[in-house]
Amino acid sequence: APKMSVDEIKAGQEPPPAGLPVSTHVDLEEYENRRVSGFNPTMMAIVSTADFSNDPKKNIRVAKDMIMPRSDELAPESCIIRVHALSLNPIDSQMTQGKFPRKFKVNRYPFIVGADFSGVVVDCGEKVNKFNPGDRVYGSLGERGGAFADYIVAPSSNLAHLPDDVSYLDGSSLPRSIESAWQALAPLFEGNGKAGSGAHKRCLLLNGTGGVGCAVIQLVKRRWLGHVTATCPPAEAEWMKSVGADETVDDQDDWSQLLQDDTPYDVIFDASGGTVQWNRARKFWKENSRKKHFVTVLGDHPERSSSFSRTLKQKAHTFGRNVANLFGQRPKYRKTHVNPSKRDLEHELTPLVESKVLEGVIDRVFTPVESEVWEAFERLHSGRTR
Repeated sequence: APKMSVDEIKAGQEPPPAGLPVSTHVDLEEYENRRVSGFNPTMMAIVSTADFSNDPKKNIRVAKDMIMPRSDELAPESCIIRVHALSLNPIDSQMTQGKFPRKFKVNRYPFIVGADFSGVVVDCGEKVNKFNPGDRVYGSLGERGGAFADYIVAPSSNLAHLPDDVSYLDGSSLPRSIESAWQALAPLFEGNGKAGSGAHKRCLLLNGTGGVGCAVIQLVKRRWLGHVTATCPPAEAEWMKSVGADETVDDQDDWSQLLQDDTPYDVIFDASGGTVQWNRARKFWKENSRKKHFVTVLGDHPERSSSFSRTLKQKAHTFGRNVANLFGQRPKYRKTHVNPSKRDLEHELTPLVESKVLEGVIDRVFTPVESEVWEAFERLHSGRTR
């Protein structure tokens, strides 16, 4: 796509679809006004301090004096985004409590938290050729965070065009959840790359009420035409069926008995983590278990840690479990780690969002005032979110 100036965009761009929050023209004009207002114009952002705690009131605040990204410092392959909506993920909760991924380093506090966002491109690096100022986009900054601000810098490889009929709220709820589900299951279900290639495959989804679980249900049912049984609290059973689950099971019951039925499962997707689920699967999954798959996005340690020993132990366990698969009746073990991917988000998943195969699931909507931000993080810490 050819580069276009702000004036060209404002003069020739079609008005945004009815019902979407803010005109992209306004975003571009606001950015220009703020950019020229001073040498280091400031912006609002949600930040975490070094006082790591389970209590958001102790270490999370809404700062109004964070330095806004500057065009003259923009990397060649990055974009500046005016953020319209953002969504919370478990990784955001863990990082504000000091539970960082091993390769993550915080060099300065306070640091801006957050991964998933949607908004409007207001400036592009010189090597960006897929986006222009005024484009509606969504994406994820992954574990490095930095998304919860008025303006953010995002690598163009982490962005995708937001479909016209998808709101910013729905768009922000999607990236990390749908990429997690896709990257974990596509190698098992996608087959020849065609919709329906996983027909007749059966998936047992453990702890299906979160964003990743909902994405798993939608993909298995709508893309791959498979069957899903989801474990969840009884109060969430009807809601899980409305998302698309064929059956639900009380998450307090012993689901391992399901593995001994006449209609066995091909895949177990574990969205809760820990060793209990794997131990049940390997003990009771007898029938042709070498051809079956146990997939987890959290592994043995649901809470992320900077501990090298934990990382090494997880890799050793993964290797040992798959060696056991080669020589005995054990399912294949697959521990996945989501990575923001333009190929996945733009080319594989955005068409599914456009066709409503994948849809955002929103639990609650909060505004960026400090009291509501604290409430949102308290709700995330509690694990009660959808």
